[in-house]
Amino acid sequence: VKDKFSPNTVRFYESVIEQIILPSFGELRLVDVRKSHLQAMIDYLAEDETSRADGKSVPLSVPTIKRYTTVFRSVMKEALNQEFITDDPLEHGSPDYPKDNRPKLRDARNIGAYGIAELEHFLIALRKEDPLTRILLLSSVVLGVRRAELVALQWTDVDFEMNCLYVDKSAYKLKGEKQALKSPKTVQGYRDIFFPEIYKNELLSWREEQSRRKAEAGECWQEQGFIFTNPVGDMFSLYSMTALCADFEKKNELRHLKLHGLRHTFDSILNSKGVGIETIKEIMGHKSIKTTEIYTHALLEDKIEAANKMNEVLSVFAGGETNANV
Repeated sequence: VKDKFSPNTVRFYESVIEQIILPSFGELRLVDVRKSHLQAMIDYLAEDETSRADGKSVPLSVPTIKRYTTVFRSVMKEALNQEFITDDPLEHGSPDYPKDNRPKLRDARNIGAYGIAELEHFLIALRKEDPLTRILLLSSVVLGVRRAELVALQWTDVDFEMNCLYVDKSAYKLKGEKQALKSPKTVQGYRDIFFPEIYKNELLSWREEQSRRKAEAGECWQEQGFIFTNPVGDMFSLYSMTALCADFEKKNELRHLKLHGLRHTFDSILNSKGVGIETIKEIMGHKSIKTTEIYTHALLEDKIEAANKMNEVLSVFAGGETNANV
């Protein structure tokens, strides 16, 4: 099934099969697999087990266990597709997962996106950064693209006359191999993203700066057309991108937000400004509008405004006058 998944997903499936499924169930015939075997794997992963082949010595989180479970289910579904079995015993019903005991933070500001005030702090601090950090993090906020899509962008993807760029690829990195490019997983991943004039000016400024760095690098420069590059012209590292964001937040005393949170900030800000959910879905490249709804956070400012609106309604309860027509 390698052609159906991205290289990273294939590597993940292989590791789960080799480290968990085969050692535990490899001697079983497919026709003898039962729901009890899947449940046994879930219970095993939830235990404090020091001898697991995946090298983890603590119980796995519920979301991680569910990812492992997906692999087991996929094995059985593929067995059914290829007619090794006539019925998939895992198809119906749901196994019992351990209770998710992760602490729930009660800070109202602790959402997966920056609010308006936080974003302003972020942008003001960004003005003082070096050109590469400045354009990389600004792009994350302004374009709302995934990290892998951002570092894969090339100058040929940009139309400065229309103020838009075209997303048609993303980067991936397998252990021990060089970072490479792949096509989007879904047709929705291919999309145009329009950007504001201020961002256009920043991007043009960065192009001039990149030309200067290229001249300094001389023969060491490996021209590949990437917008965001390392000192020798290769595409910027996915992992360096994550570290760059974390270091910037810490230095400027910003609330720690994962790099992907800047993408959530983008769609949450658009939603707050009245952009329709269907438009946001298209810009974000989501396959389903349900995904867009999940990651579109209600901003703190909007929640406060909602409370203020309700306060107006309650004013009559507090002894104020009402404007309602009787």
